[in-house]
This record gives sequence, structure tokens and C-alpha cells, in this order.
Amino acid sequence: MNYKHLMMVFTAIITASFTAGAQEVYKNVDHQGVVEFSDQPSPGAKAVAVKPNVVLVEPVKSSSPVSAGPAEKPDAVATGSDRESTPAQLDAECEAARERKLAPERAKYIEECVRDKVKDSREACERFYSDHGARSGNRAPLYYDLPECVRAFEFRKSSRRR
Repeated sequence: MNYKHLMMVFTAIITASFTAGAQEVYKNVDHQGVVEFSDQPSPGAKAVAVKPNVVLVEPVKSSSPVSAGPAEKPDAVATGSDRESTPAQLDAECEAARERKLAPERAKYIEECVRDKVKDSREACERFYSDHGARSGNRAPLYYDLPECVRAFEFRKSSRRR
């Protein structure tokens, strides 16, 4: 075997191992609700089907304003600013969904704090838990795996490639 042939075989093996390893992804949620993705299985992790990264390109809409007829709502008017407002709307939907999920947890922790007299007053407990679910130190923010947040993330990721 000559050197070129050996290098081609080695490159083919390395390429095959990278593509084979990228197919299996495992999702694990720890006791604090932090979601971790890995290519290595861990106790309690579940295999996740990974879709190929495909970006659908839609035809560009006209940037000229469309006049609303008498039966149409003013919100239905398409303007050139629709593309800019979409990420903000998706982010707002994500944060609203996260808050719906975090609010009961936060209330539970505040009640436990008041009941166990961890802090001097209810206001102190509320202040202490006001950022529950947000990034804090090494702790990852909670519930960014909700469908609304995944949609916002995917939209941002696809718009960066254009």
C-alpha cells in the first residue's frame, strides 16, 4: 500500500466515524429541570431523533403596504416591518410560555421560604426568588426547551444563514 492510498483510507474512516457519531443524540433532564444534550448516553437519558438541517426558503413578499379593506382587521395589513417583528414576537411567546411554567414553581418556593422563615419577610422571599428560572452563575436558565422557545431559536438560526 502506498502513502496516498493509506491516507485516502484513513480519511474515509475518519469521515465515516464523524457522520455515524452525529446520528445519535441523547437528551437528559436533571432534577433541577436543566436539559442536557449529548452524543454519549447517560443514566435516564433518552435517544432523540435528529432531523437533517434543512432551511426552507419562501418567496419574498412585497415590501409595499397593503391597504386593508373594510372587512379586514388592521392587524392583518402586511408591511415591510413584518420580518423584523417576527423574532420579537417569537421571543415574547417563548418568554410568556416560560413564565407560565415558572410562575407556579416560583410561588411554591416563596411559600416554602415564608413558611420555613428562611428570610425575614414575604417581600424578602419574593425578592430572593424573583429571578427563579433565569441564568444564574453556572446554573442554566430553565424551560428553553418549550416548543415556543424552540420555534424562536430555530427562526433565529435559519435567518442567520440567509
